[in-house]
Amino acid sequence: MVQCLDGILSAPVTWLATSTQTSLSTNGVEIPLPETYIAAGLPQLRTNHSSHPSRVPEDFWDWDTLNAGFMILQPSLKMFRYFEALLAVKDSFDTSVADQSVLNVALSREGPTPWTAVDFSWNIQWPWPEDIKKGYAVLHEKWWAPMHWESREYLLSWYWRMIGYYSAILSVFKMSTTTMEGPLHTPEVITIIPSSPAPSYRIKTFTQSDLLKQPFLPELRDIINISYYDTADTSFVKSGPRLMSDTQLAEELGETGFTAIAFAENAIIGTASLKVCSPNSEEPPWKLPGHFEQFSADEIFSGSSTVLDSLHDESQNTHCEAGFELVAVAITPDPRYRRKGIGESLAKACEDELKRRMSVAECTGLSRSCMTLRSVREVRGAYWLKKGFRVVGEQYCPPLTWGYSKGFVLWNMERDLSV
Repeated sequence: MVQCLDGILSAPVTWLATSTQTSLSTNGVEIPLPETYIAAGLPQLRTNHSSHPSRVPEDFWDWDTLNAGFMILQPSLKMFRYFEALLAVKDSFDTSVADQSVLNVALSREGPTPWTAVDFSWNIQWPWPEDIKKGYAVLHEKWWAPMHWESREYLLSWYWRMIGYYSAILSVFKMSTTTMEGPLHTPEVITIIPSSPAPSYRIKTFTQSDLLKQPFLPELRDIINISYYDTADTSFVKSGPRLMSDTQLAEELGETGFTAIAFAENAIIGTASLKVCSPNSEEPPWKLPGHFEQFSADEIFSGSSTVLDSLHDESQNTHCEAGFELVAVAITPDPRYRRKGIGESLAKACEDELKRRMSVAECTGLSRSCMTLRSVREVRGAYWLKKGFRVVGEQYCPPLTWGYSKGFVLWNMERDLSV
């Protein structure tokens, strides 16, 4: 929401409608209808709509399909009973789009309680930069994975404004005031209470088959994509999501992979996965650790010819063993869970599950086994060094690799399994 909504909420009589009949027959069941009701919204847009959408079928599927993302409703017990009765009738609506499907049956333009259209200026779904400039009141979009990446920076700016606001609110709640002894005009001394530890959380491990059965796959995908966009305190800008679908992670893990997920207050706050990697003969050769330290940051970022020429020096090539790779490590941006050791706990959970599986399979050589990961040196490399990983190989990735705005060095890292 980027504009005040008082204008659309201050005149509810504008949206007040009257049912055209007293009841509705659905699959042989007679359902009573409310005499009056309020149900207003906008038609469903297409994902590839033009800026300032206004046409059918280029921008909208039609004028009659209601989008459930932006609606004006009036609390009504009679309307609730209507929906309740409709839900009780088998096959009364298509369940493919859950809430939106039943809304389009109950509030069908061809039915006795049709929805009313509001002005297009109040809401835009999947906005283009031109739509943002036009001044829609509500931008209906996922700020961490927008349909049109040209709008991402603007959407992120609102996210960080929100984080800043609530961080300030939280800091106020963490203060206690103590009045010093003395005259009434003595100023108060403000004592800052240190930030509290992370709320309790639990970690559960899922096999690939178990993961695919879970209802929280969209939430897990969002957490991973949000974390993927976080480039720490660097000048890197990341575009494009890590996961394009809810099932992509499970597909990447294969039958032998697994995922550890941290839950707090029934929500996902972090995740990490482990998969078995096979040698890939098509990927570029790895260079010896430290090979790219001879180049300046500007040379790395821009993909200079000196950096690219060094890739042909085969004397600097090294072999990196394939094995057990830690992937998709992600923590929610909620400040309550950042810098609390949750990422390391998830990595440890993956390591423990790996060791358990090796023990069950009676694998030998546990002391010689290790866990690997790949990390962008300039973004998370230092973090993983602190967690006991060592660099065993380097690759250069030119600008736009994985959607990063600058060139970077990719580290292949490993850490021995604890015995």
